[in-house]
Amino acid sequence: MKKLFSPFQRVIPIALTSGHTFVVTQEPVEVPDMYVAEAVARGAVEAQDGEQSAPVVQAAAAQEEGLTTQATAGPVAEELSLLRAAKIAQALNGMLDGANEADFTEGGKPQLARVKALVGFAVTRAEVDAAWAEVSAAV
Repeated sequence: MKKLFSPFQRVIPIALTSGHTFVVTQEPVEVPDMYVAEAVARGAVEAQDGEQSAPVVQAAAAQEEGLTTQATAGPVAEELSLLRAAKIAQALNGMLDGANEADFTEGGKPQLARVKALVGFAVTRAEVDAAWAEVSAAV
């Protein structure tokens, strides 16, 4: 279990394909292992010891000062995007190393369902294609 919290001014609902659900709040909460990958993919942040959801407090203070919430969430969103891209690239590299031809379409693109299964969270075709362009260029 990891202690995660929502850095946004809203909760993060998690619904797994198995039918299980969980909610990550703005206050740090123990998240069972089965939800961690999806929670992180949706923007949940790991709490450090004694942390009391500081990004939410900072966002609220910024909003009171007239700054937009998007401006304060920018670094968090950017870090989340980089983490997602790295996880997708890792899965694609694993698919390249494997010998399963069914991991790829007839056109040579990665199967979206297989990538989703490997990373443990929902991904879009655009995310996979962007990561695939980088991975295939490096090979």
